[in-house]
Amino acid sequence: MSIDPRIESVELSDGLHIVNVCQHSLHFLTRHGDVVEVPPSGIVVGADVVDETIGDIWCSIYPTYDDGTLVQLVRPSFTANPTTLLMLQRMRTQIKTYHTHVTLIVGSIIAAQAYPGLVVSPVMTRDTTRAEKKIARSDRFTSYALYRAERETV
Repeated sequence: MSIDPRIESVELSDGLHIVNVCQHSLHFLTRHGDVVEVPPSGIVVGADVVDETIGDIWCSIYPTYDDGTLVQLVRPSFTANPTTLLMLQRMRTQIKTYHTHVTLIVGSIIAAQAYPGLVVSPVMTRDTTRAEKKIARSDRFTSYALYRAERETV
């Protein structure tokens, strides 16, 4: 079912619908044991990165420097792009208006951090976290929302 002509959602056999805002396909293992491929929706959600310097380390592993060198430690934070934020808010409104089932907007872990409450990130199955083809669970997602999500039923 399409939210609007440009955005496709894919239904997993569990009844959950996914809108993939990654550049690549996602694969989900359903509770029934099926692997469902969710292609990119055509919309890619990115974020701006801001690094905060939190310290440095003296490092003598570089032989060209007699006195060693400092390795900078940074804490990245991922911030929302205003245009993307508005688009995601509109998408969420369309989903709530036109869908009678639970639909998640699924993106990267960075997108989930930058757009808490709007984008979630898949949790990989234990067996495939290091495999070439990663398969995510269909019953668990990472969210950085600062509030408890409303319970929705499928």
